Amino acid sequence: MTAPRTAADLVAEVLAELETRAETPDDVHAAAEKVVAALAQHDLLQAPLEEISWPLVERLRKPEEIFGTTITELSLREPKAADLVKYGVLEGTISGSRMLEMIATLAGLTPRTADHLPADVTLRLSTKLMHFFAQAAR
Repeated sequence: MTAPRTAADLVAEVLAELETRAETPDDVHAAAEKVVAALAQHDLLQAPLEEISWPLVERLRKPEEIFGTTITELSLREPKAADLVKYGVLEGTISGSRMLEMIATLAGLTPRTADHLPADVTLRLSTKLMHFFAQAAR
């Protein structure tokens, strides 16, 4: 009998798949939705996580040129109550596309720019935000 897959296993699989197959922003949205679903269904959300300090700064592996702007890191402001309502966090209905929209808002990016962020940074930020929401609700 094989051990059950964890959310961390699924995230690793999704990242590996994105590295070989992601071609469009829709691919990234679909992967983010898989990660959000995995985090919601597994105990990973209950695992201890280092305290998040705001702004949350996430460095990119390498500089990315997006619409003529070079991005080396993202700095997310702390979510406000209105963000939780707008993106479905309080209802427990946040989808991958809504998560990406929230990341864009918190980072001060346009949704179009966020669509072109590297998949790995998007997944890391999604995971950190989901952990933050789960731990803040305790």
